[in-house]
Amino acid sequence: MASDSIAEMRERLRAHWKTSMQRHPEAHRVVRWLSDSPPAAVRAEGAGSRRAGLARAEVACLTGMGLLGLAVWWWAMASAPRYSYGPQQDMGNNLYFPLLLAVAVLGGWLLPARARLMGFMLGLPGLLLSPFTAPRGDDDGLWILIVPMLVGFAFLLAIVADGAGRVRRWTSRRA
Repeated sequence: MASDSIAEMRERLRAHWKTSMQRHPEAHRVVRWLSDSPPAAVRAEGAGSRRAGLARAEVACLTGMGLLGLAVWWWAMASAPRYSYGPQQDMGNNLYFPLLLAVAVLGGWLLPARARLMGFMLGLPGLLLSPFTAPRGDDDGLWILIVPMLVGFAFLLAIVADGAGRVRRWTSRRA
């Protein structure tokens, strides 16, 4: 492996990608939908002059969205007590969902090229931390439903951010 040239390794990667895409087309549809563009190996086969990978500014923006999603989750949900009995149950802050939707619209408008991925990055920290930090109310077992709800919400954030990015692209073409 150490003696392989870069061109040979690139060819092996292309062959692996094509084989994997034939075996699991549904997984690659999700990856392509989230990333807005096919992987570099597919793009290198003549998809144009678009450069491969993410720019530093895009990586910084995506990291910032993930950290913002983490901060909002921590403020709104993880800071609430895990168990709260009685009529005054503390189930987290109700601003979690509208706040992240507004940030998804803003992020999609500012960086429309990676809007879907930015929207998904907003919801990912809450989704990953929810089994450990979500408020559980009176411990009746219904708190576990937050995980599938957050999966749907992460995809909703990606769709909303993508919509904002499409509106921005559409308005910039009209101007």
